[in-house]
Amino acid sequence: MFLLKSISDAIYDNDYPYDVMGIICEYVPHKQRIFCGCDHFIILKNDGTLYSWGNDGFGQVSNTPKGSGFISVSINGNHSVILKDDGTLYSWGYSCIGAFDIPKGLGFIEVSSGGWHFVVLKDDGSLHSWGSDDYGQVSDTPKESGFMEVSSGGWHSVALKDDGTLHSWGDDRNGEVSDTPKGSELI
Repeated sequence: MFLLKSISDAIYDNDYPYDVMGIICEYVPHKQRIFCGCDHFIILKNDGTLYSWGNDGFGQVSNTPKGSGFISVSINGNHSVILKDDGTLYSWGYSCIGAFDIPKGLGFIEVSSGGWHFVVLKDDGSLHSWGSDDYGQVSDTPKESGFMEVSSGGWHSVALKDDGTLHSWGDDRNGEVSDTPKGSELI
């Protein structure tokens, strides 16, 4: 993540007229290309466009954005969130609790969908969450920066910090939070 920030600073400090995420994404292979919801699918094609099929009961197929520049997709059942190469987010599908309350602005580099909540990682290492907060999966999102990766489950999330430590929050009925390994020896 600090690599992205360093590249960004280097390019913008030298007045290059390029979109940093677009440049990076052109050379870095996408981690995942096919995504499954409850009963619909989305493919992220090599040219940055999306193709979807399946049940369209909540517009999860017909409202799939057109155009290109998409670099990541995350689905939670019948709702999808995408990340564009300019660092912006877009969402569509089932209007679950707070699903359309996506953060505005630029600088998002990763998105993860839980059961009824969403978490995004910004290029400054901060996390932002929205959606259902039944188990603190939104309100307990760590406020500090220095995060490199995030992943969400049903009602909980975990994030990896640049010092190798893991931070979990949300539902702890099965030890999702309290059993999170301590220290940095796992990474």
